[in-house]
Amino acid sequence: MIQLQQHHGYPVLREAEPIELAVIQVGSRSPDRIIYLHPRYVPSGFPHERVSARVYRRGRTLDLFLEEPLEIDGKEYGILNFKGVGAEADKPLMISPDLWWYDKAVHIIFRSCWDKKQPDNNRVWGAVTRGQADYEYFNVVLARYGIPHSPHLAVNHIPSEIAEQIRKVEEGEQYHDLAQIVRAQQTNLRIIDKPTGFEKRRKLYTTPEAFAEIDARVIKAQLELQKQGVVLKFDGEVVYNRFIDGTFTDLENYSLEDSNPNEAAEFPTSVVLSSVHMLSTHGQVKYLRQLEERTGLPFSSVQYFGSNSVKAPTIYEVIAKELRARQYSRIERQMKKIRRQNLQQRAS
Repeated sequence: MIQLQQHHGYPVLREAEPIELAVIQVGSRSPDRIIYLHPRYVPSGFPHERVSARVYRRGRTLDLFLEEPLEIDGKEYGILNFKGVGAEADKPLMISPDLWWYDKAVHIIFRSCWDKKQPDNNRVWGAVTRGQADYEYFNVVLARYGIPHSPHLAVNHIPSEIAEQIRKVEEGEQYHDLAQIVRAQQTNLRIIDKPTGFEKRRKLYTTPEAFAEIDARVIKAQLELQKQGVVLKFDGEVVYNRFIDGTFTDLENYSLEDSNPNEAAEFPTSVVLSSVHMLSTHGQVKYLRQLEERTGLPFSSVQYFGSNSVKAPTIYEVIAKELRARQYSRIERQMKKIRRQNLQQRAS
């Protein structure tokens, strides 16, 4: 059973009953230098401890709730999130070197399995490979533009003895170098979550001003990057990768890609729609007005709000129009540069 609780002043989801975990220290006695796994994956004689804790599991991550919060850059964080601890399948906290679980009807509940042999898919069920962990940990694409996300604290490499034990227990053919990413969080409620009892308290944790400030940074970053011929690309659905305070997570899904006029507006549009999804009706109107003030784009008159006229532009159209203008100005500058170079060559 999952419960909605308060933890160091923030709403959190937490399991009602404790689970048993194996704890492996991989560095200093710091709380972020620990690997958490199901005890079945620790070979006999390997140094570890066992603890019982009330946690929250989501996908291949586990939230550990701290008695005393960590302070990072002046903010307090009461949750350590460990990514790569295993995921629910035919047994809890499972890591499989070869298999992948899914349910076509309800993808949150994994019961069926199929043999994963595709060479182009390097994901491991319930785990994170070292290469993936390093990419996500060192990904600064959001931080570079002041877009807030869960702070990354550590990448902890899983000892080879543990990785080999995982392969043996699951009778896997493939051996993988694995790691866990440790992140700090104030809340673990994502925008897609709507637990019972949260709606009445939503205003305490979400404000139109906060979302408008963050989303304006996303839009401005995309507009600035468009001038350079690249754009922010996001793989997935924003509502699953964003917390109720507007911060982002799972940086494996973010990258800089060559600008594609047909796709450049997709990420900022999804960001704006995720905020709309989170806010109350009154908050939505206030949010779009705030967003217009911060970006200079006409969000208060979009088709989604302010006007029922089919002639009013959509959120996507407002963003795409401005991105196209930036794209054209970049091309024009390039053409001017080429013409200038041609004139210089003729003069010489």
